Amino acid sequence: MTNHERINVSYSHSLVSGSLLDEHHVNDSEIEEAVDKLSGLILANHFDPFGNEPTIILKLGIVNIEVKTNRDCQACVRDLMAVLYRRDWNRTYGFGC
Repeated sequence: MTNHERINVSYSHSLVSGSLLDEHHVNDSEIEEAVDKLSGLILANHFDPFGNEPTIILKLGIVNIEVKTNRDCQACVRDLMAVLYRRDWNRTYGFGC
């Protein structure tokens, strides 16, 4: 894989909470930025209640995650936070990330 290739994926729970981010060496700060972006969009009520929901593209290292709905946005925030908590727990207790 060259430096210019990107992995484009649609959001799904198992995809983000699994090893995809670890496998492609996405660092914690990139995940934190994505959480901030999604949280800001949720708080700003960015999503249209009439179903015209814009697609959000999160760029995490070489991984692009496409989030299409408000429900997926909220779930993605929880999954990304779970990845951060798992990594912190692993560092605290001496397990590899």
